[in-house]
Amino acid sequence: MPSPHALAGCGLKPPMDIVFLVYGFAFLALGLIIHAQPREGSNLELARCMGPLAAFGLSHGLLEWVELWGLLHGETPFFAIAKPSLLLVSYVFLAEFGRRLVQCSVLDTKLSHLLDARLFVLPLAGLFAVSASTDQFGLALTIGARYLFGFTGSLLAGIGCVFYYRRRLCSALSDTALPRIKLASHSAAVAFIAYGILAGLVVPRAPWFPATWINQESFQALWHVPVQWFRVLCALAITVSMAYLLRVFHIEGRLSLTRALDAAQCALDQAHRLSHRNEIILRSVADGVYGIDAAGQAIFINQTALEMLGFSEEELLGKNVHTLIHHTTTEGKPYPIEQCPIFQTMRDGRQRRFDQDVFWRKDGGDFPVECRVAPIIDAGERIGAVVAFQDISERLRAEALLRAALDAADEGSRAKSVFLANMSHELHTPLNGVLGMASLLLDSQLDDEQREFAGYIQQSARSLCFLLDGLLDYARLEAGKSALEPIDFNLRELLDATLRRFEARAVQKQLSLSHWIDAHVPTLLHGDAARLQRVLLRLLDNALKFTARGEVCLRVYATAGSNAEVWLRFEVEDTGLGIPAEKLDGLFAPFTQVDAALNRQFDGIGLGLALAKQLVTSMGGKIGVESVYGAGTLFWFNVPFALSRQNHEAIPHVD
Repeated sequence: MPSPHALAGCGLKPPMDIVFLVYGFAFLALGLIIHAQPREGSNLELARCMGPLAAFGLSHGLLEWVELWGLLHGETPFFAIAKPSLLLVSYVFLAEFGRRLVQCSVLDTKLSHLLDARLFVLPLAGLFAVSASTDQFGLALTIGARYLFGFTGSLLAGIGCVFYYRRRLCSALSDTALPRIKLASHSAAVAFIAYGILAGLVVPRAPWFPATWINQESFQALWHVPVQWFRVLCALAITVSMAYLLRVFHIEGRLSLTRALDAAQCALDQAHRLSHRNEIILRSVADGVYGIDAAGQAIFINQTALEMLGFSEEELLGKNVHTLIHHTTTEGKPYPIEQCPIFQTMRDGRQRRFDQDVFWRKDGGDFPVECRVAPIIDAGERIGAVVAFQDISERLRAEALLRAALDAADEGSRAKSVFLANMSHELHTPLNGVLGMASLLLDSQLDDEQREFAGYIQQSARSLCFLLDGLLDYARLEAGKSALEPIDFNLRELLDATLRRFEARAVQKQLSLSHWIDAHVPTLLHGDAARLQRVLLRLLDNALKFTARGEVCLRVYATAGSNAEVWLRFEVEDTGLGIPAEKLDGLFAPFTQVDAALNRQFDGIGLGLALAKQLVTSMGGKIGVESVYGAGTLFWFNVPFALSRQNHEAIPHVD
């Protein structure tokens, strides 16, 4: 060991060996305490910050003992390189601890992105570059490490202790633990900052500013005590305060255990309440409910099921339910358990519902039931099934009565339709006579007034015939007596003939009556031409009836086609009154009128559109309407037609 005089010559007091011993021991103890502290499973970010601090404590404690070795046995060239390198490594670990602690304290701010781990790359590179450019590499590296990483790292660690306590620990710990943890975190902050000043700014003397002014020799000259003594006090304060701060993990564990126990107790209480509630529900539910285990034995059953089956709870629990209540089919044959859907559910785990089965009472009687079966699954394993059933005796009786009433109503409806069809047919005979006589009168010598009267007679008879034709068609369709009568026909001739029936009426009302046919529409078709014409007559009659000025237009498009069939779209558009939007949905219902006052003004019973829909539907098509109230209406329908064998036109495919 060097003599006291040698130590004094080095600027050190005689007890410096003890100083370095305690100095190194304090930081080594810090590293070992952190390493021994269990932090696995902690939710605190502090747990992920302590690794670099432990590395700092171990490396810096080792450095101080290397200093002690050099003090006692003299310096070597190896120590001249090892000590600056070890000093730099230890302070980098300290700076990393401070960076992590501050970053996890400000995670919810933009500052956290600035505290990236790459923050130290440039300072390290600059430090090595500057140190290598001098002729005192070891001294330059030592001083630069203290300035850049010792002081900065200690400052970050101190700030991080305060920030982390305020931003994280205050909300994570209980109120009773906070005062001591606050004291420990603030004490650690003060100790780190003081250590940063004493170790990071008070450096060995060197011919560079500020080391020429603030250095260990000037500090000793000012305070008459080596700076290492104060560093030892800071190291001890850091170790003690951080060791106490580590108690947060014990406190967190206790809080987690307390919360887990509270949660378990809460879950247990909830389970008791749920069990009691389920028992009440099971007793109160109107359906019969019972559960069975994997062996088919009853494990629970509600009061409703017991009352329907006539058993007591003791007679069913623990017994095979199938052999007691489900042993025989509705035909009186034995019901093998392999065919029972309840046991099939237990085998394959699928829910089942059977609308009608039979259960047997204790007294030997049976009753029809509707059942629902679901598997009971625990940890992925089927351990039983739950069965809910209803006695459907009353429902079956009500359904039988309802079917009888519906059959009677259908029979009455068919009789009404047959009667209406017969009456409409009988009424045609005298009307045809009236039309014939009116035609004869118009062909005879009449004055203007007589000719006008005869014209009224003829027009009224035609209107009545048109109305009766509609009633007859509707009655036939309702009675199911109207079959399709497909023929070959010329579509363009049919459209011309249909429009000619309305030309005089259009001229009388000063309306434009026009039509347009797409070039893709074939001329010769095969289908029910009479039904197509009746639909067009109804739609054109409606359009002319409710249009006071403007025009009525009939358009025909080919919407899809092949070499054997074509779909046509017919549109009848007018510039009449239009239909309110709220009236469109029920427009095709029989005897429906948009406005009863208008129908009284224009005649009609609200059957034309219903008949048109039935006719279009019977041809395999679809009908619809588009209208803007006050601006006009467009009725459309799509129907398929076969191509006539006489048609040699190439039918294009229309998308």
